[in-house]
Amino acid sequence: MLCHGDRHEGKDVDKLETVSFVEAYLRNTYPGRSRPYTSTLGTGVGKGIYVIETDSTLAILGPKTTQRPEPFLSLLCALATGVPESLELYKFVNDINYNAWFGTTHVQLRSDGLASVLSALLVPMEPVALSRPESITWVTIMLNTVLSTAEQKAAELVAKLGGQRFPTEHVDALFMMS
Repeated sequence: MLCHGDRHEGKDVDKLETVSFVEAYLRNTYPGRSRPYTSTLGTGVGKGIYVIETDSTLAILGPKTTQRPEPFLSLLCALATGVPESLELYKFVNDINYNAWFGTTHVQLRSDGLASVLSALLVPMEPVALSRPESITWVTIMLNTVLSTAEQKAAELVAKLGGQRFPTEHVDALFMMS
């Protein structure tokens, strides 16, 4: 295994390690419910970016591309869309955030007065050594916590406040929000 921070063939090994981690995580945690992200926006395949589909959520997971050289792992999970904006919606989201150990949930308003509710997690990979089991465990706990909370709260959100599951065919819109 390459050491954290090494370079190989001009590619940043940190990103390669992050992609390897994502692939192994999805194979073990979401078998059959994840796939590589392929854009219909003409940008092709997002290298190392995956779509996770559950009964109640749609998520994007992969390396975050930033202007900074530090590698990040990004998770964006859609709990619902088409939810009417209301005080109850903001209270619901505030309650999720109050009880969250990792990540944050927010309301993304649309021009039609409806909203999407999204949970996000950004993990800085620079201090994480993926060759160490405790690092893998720590990142996995963060991802599992955000994804399981989103899945639990998505059904409750739609039942209480309306809206619907984020449609799979709108994965490009979700990707553009990440």
